[in-house]
Amino acid sequence: MEDSCACASSGMLPRDLIGQITLLERLAALIASYALDDGPATLAAEASRRTVAVLDQLGAQRLAWLGRIEADGLWRADTVRSFPYWIAWHDHRSLAIARREALAAARLRDHLPATLRSARAGRLTAPQVEVLSRTLPTSDERCAALAQTYPQQALPAERPVDGDAHDSVPSDREARAENGMVPGIGADGRVPWADPSHDPSCPADRGWCTCERAEITGEQAMLGVAARFDLRDLGKAARRFAQVADPEADERGYRHAQDREHLDLSRTLGGYHVSGFLAEEHGQMLTTALDAAIGVPSKDDGLRPTQRRAIALAGVVRSYLERGEAGGAGAGVRPHLTVLVPWRDFVGLAGHGATEPGVDERSAEDVVAELLSPGPTWLDGSGPVPRQVLERIAADCAVTRVVFGPDSEVLDVGRSQRTFTSARRKAVVARDQGCVWPRCSAPVQISEIHHARRHWADGGGTSTDNAAVLCWFHHRHVDRERIAMAWRGGWIFSDPGGYDRPWDPGFPEIDDGEPYPDG
Repeated sequence: MEDSCACASSGMLPRDLIGQITLLERLAALIASYALDDGPATLAAEASRRTVAVLDQLGAQRLAWLGRIEADGLWRADTVRSFPYWIAWHDHRSLAIARREALAAARLRDHLPATLRSARAGRLTAPQVEVLSRTLPTSDERCAALAQTYPQQALPAERPVDGDAHDSVPSDREARAENGMVPGIGADGRVPWADPSHDPSCPADRGWCTCERAEITGEQAMLGVAARFDLRDLGKAARRFAQVADPEADERGYRHAQDREHLDLSRTLGGYHVSGFLAEEHGQMLTTALDAAIGVPSKDDGLRPTQRRAIALAGVVRSYLERGEAGGAGAGVRPHLTVLVPWRDFVGLAGHGATEPGVDERSAEDVVAELLSPGPTWLDGSGPVPRQVLERIAADCAVTRVVFGPDSEVLDVGRSQRTFTSARRKAVVARDQGCVWPRCSAPVQISEIHHARRHWADGGGTSTDNAAVLCWFHHRHVDRERIAMAWRGGWIFSDPGGYDRPWDPGFPEIDDGEPYPDG
């Protein structure tokens, strides 16, 4: 082991693949031999982060190898039923995992070359690769959109500087490769993770082109916005790309889901057994009705969530039979089905701005702007909503216009009053999407509207810029601890007692290390 370490430190790394993997196995054994109580916990945290990054990068390289093995047909020599069966046998995986790996390897090889290069370079994590490979190349039309090139209208020098400027800096692994610290990489001036159709230094796989080609593919545009999102929002952007590239695929899926809908209600010992399947639209309607009927449960009611839903379902049915409507008196907004539709898509419902079938005149900037748009979604942020559903809802619905400012702040919509109107509540919910307390994921259905900047009792208005969504727990905590709030492109909180001090919007965001409850 000491010889291997000395060899590595002196730069005499093996140049053949098996020799490198042998050295990697020895290093893995050495690292795994560390006692769990060696060093502080901060060292363990740093080691965990860097180990995950290495494993993700090696996992991407393994997917590339699997794609090569399948294309070569080597696996057929072992007389197994299919390539996933070969992976399960050869690499000691379960068949379910082997099938996912075989599918991802084929899609990366055939339709997502830039994604594979970025993953091998360490710019994408394994979960990001899984989201992109599972969502993007799912029909012929979507594969064509990934490969289509889009011209850049802005020159590289005119590219706007935003919060993602650090993404233009090569990763540590790329930097070491380009400096010749890894043998066989960078010796010819080209890192193997660069797009071979662009200049070696062109960051096309990061979403913009700096060489004379001045164009990127749809896949590269997707990778450009991937760096701006967390995993959840990346999934939304990928689904948005898929929907725009081939909306008919979503319609086919929606029709298939409709065909699968069923509800079984069987009398059994002591009651009824309920089972079935609902399409997304009907599931959203039922969820909205049940959440409204449940309201904010008492923490000491002793009921499981499944019990609350069963009681709520009976309550909704009883309310319908008695009054023909769902929801109790005093609700901030009567329960209803809500869809959030950006203006671009709303205009498209009326047929404005349509182009000829098969003609795509968008620029790279248009593609990026469309990816950054959430598209039509349900109120809880899930989606996309199939166009067929949108058209039916738009034919008979109430439209509430919500205008956002440059920092996603909702503009004021009317006169001041104590109770937030239905339109104001919808606007605040559309902006905040749930409880805004850091790390709290409580949905809007169990949240309340809080007079954020200035309390009503102190003369605060009911405009949307003074309103924030807080779950009942954090609403009570903010009021009880007299915590101040301010808008800085998102809500930030003071420490306890901050509301009673002189108003200073410049206080920092809440520190993750502070002992505040997180719900």
